Amino acid sequence: MTTTVAADAVDIDEFFTGAFRNKILKSAREGDRDAMIFNEMLRSPESITAPEKYLRKLQSSPLVKASSYYQDVINAFYLPKAITDRVTICTTSENFHLSDLLHGHTVYQPGKWLVPNYVRNDGDDRDPGRGIINLACNMATEGIDFHLPNPALIPLLKGNVGEFIFSRVLSALGITPLSLDELIGLLGPAVYESYDIFVRSH
Repeated sequence: MTTTVAADAVDIDEFFTGAFRNKILKSAREGDRDAMIFNEMLRSPESITAPEKYLRKLQSSPLVKASSYYQDVINAFYLPKAITDRVTICTTSENFHLSDLLHGHTVYQPGKWLVPNYVRNDGDDRDPGRGIINLACNMATEGIDFHLPNPALIPLLKGNVGEFIFSRVLSALGITPLSLDELIGLLGPAVYESYDIFVRSH
């Protein structure tokens, strides 16, 4: 398993530094809607909360359907449950390498690395601050705690967690970010992904 995970990690890393950055993101900034929508799906909090649903949506993208390379990379985003359901996955001293309990160092628990270690507040969730903290605490519970991501996916997931929490904070403050259509209409596609969120000042 160590060799397979490491090889998949290299493929995932090369996808993000190569095809994604140089082709998909470039196409999005040239106005390609399929590329924009794929990127929006890629940044979904479902990458943490519901990996199987997340993968199905990514695989439904016209960009992915047209490329066996994209399909293979996306299929490697998470470790096979047929293995993780019966083997305790652990980290090793080598980057991107995972192993079993016998040959590893510590149990691989990416949910604990990614989801903020807030103290859950058992007060009224109608309070915006408490509600956001509780949502953040529970993000991985039914998701990546059970469907483990490849280590190379961690940087993306970390950004997705932060963006999810920030969007909830904006919502609690009554601030609505520009939608994709509003962004393109007001600023044009060239600015797409220059920032995670755009807000119009009134």
